[in-house]
Amino acid sequence: MTKKINTKDFLLSNGFYLLCIAVIVIFSILNRSFLTVQNFFAILLASAFLCATTAGVTPVIISGNMDLSVGSTALLCVGVMYQSFHSGLPDGVTLLLGILSGCIVGLINGILVAKLKFNAMVLTLGLQIGYRGLGLMLIGGTQVKLPEAFSNFGKKTIFGGLNVTVVICLLVMLVLHLILKRTRFGTYCYAIGCNEMASERVGIPIDKVKIATFIISGACAALAGFVVISRLGIAHSYIGKEMEFDAIEAAVIGGISLNGGRGNLLPGALLGVFLIYVINNGLSIMGASEYVYPFAQGIIVFVAMYLDALKNFKNK
Repeated sequence: MTKKINTKDFLLSNGFYLLCIAVIVIFSILNRSFLTVQNFFAILLASAFLCATTAGVTPVIISGNMDLSVGSTALLCVGVMYQSFHSGLPDGVTLLLGILSGCIVGLINGILVAKLKFNAMVLTLGLQIGYRGLGLMLIGGTQVKLPEAFSNFGKKTIFGGLNVTVVICLLVMLVLHLILKRTRFGTYCYAIGCNEMASERVGIPIDKVKIATFIISGACAALAGFVVISRLGIAHSYIGKEMEFDAIEAAVIGGISLNGGRGNLLPGALLGVFLIYVINNGLSIMGASEYVYPFAQGIIVFVAMYLDALKNFKNK
């Protein structure tokens, strides 16, 4: 006997995916050049850095915390890479030092939150000012040209035109998704986000897990900074500006709860990133004013959160 499909339940369960399809269909109808392979690759390239950032903040959010310093961390790590290159270090060592810098920043954030019990949102909101200041000091100007090794890497393509930085960021997102879904660490993140006190009673190492999530966030912020400068070939003071809010926006659109304990990197957060840039790209092709972009994104965030709230209400 076949089970009758409830239309309301179907819409609630798949509302976000239907929203993504609807946006793509609308832009495809309005402009024929939207639904092309070249434009799809362009959207992926533009969103690569946000994929890395969103992948990093997701474990932090799922475990019930927040990292508002990722944009400034990205700038700081770019500054470290810039100084390393000018010191004559090899390209690979330079990149590793940048990632290591992100890990150190994440370690500092994690220790302050886990051990000293600072409020994560307030702490990282304050520290982002200091990290940005250090980054600007290391760069030494509002805009500086970087060695060609950066831009050359950012131009490499594989699979018939797909930029290599896109592949790297998607792989990072895939790996973190598998870690969250198929490892003990991932289970601990969800458990802490759902109920920290209960998690502590059953012996989950809460402090270690929290510190690890912030380290992951810092490392991914460093990767995002590298992706940006590899595309531009320059480092400037605006790198990382509002990057943290874009990452949180993408996570929320993708169904990750700001209360912690719920959400998926794939396909949720990835589609959240993709949807933001599909809207931006579609509006750009149509020649819309740049002031329309944040308004359109705000509408999408509202619709996504409304659908999520309806789903939660139904499940109670």
